[in-house]
Amino acid sequence: MGGKLLIHYSFLADMGTGSLLAHIARFVLGLSARHGNAAQFKAGVTQQELADLLGIHRSTLARALQQLKEQGTLQSFTSRDTRIADMRQLAQLAEG
Repeated sequence: MGGKLLIHYSFLADMGTGSLLAHIARFVLGLSARHGNAAQFKAGVTQQELADLLGIHRSTLARALQQLKEQGTLQSFTSRDTRIADMRQLAQLAEG
């Protein structure tokens, strides 16, 4: 629970700037950092929880995640299996 609160706090601090894809990229990079900058890890956050945090509908998040997959940035994002395909591209996207 404490981990989720820290993730939410950090994420909300960055909410004021950037596109939806940039917000998602920052969130995923933050999770990666919490797992030793790993490219594959258990997010521990569902897509519904992330959509709620972003204040968007889950289907909007699903479309954005699909776009990141099509760009070759992410392979998957689930609470049990998150895989970053291109860490550099994800970091560039996070910068806006």
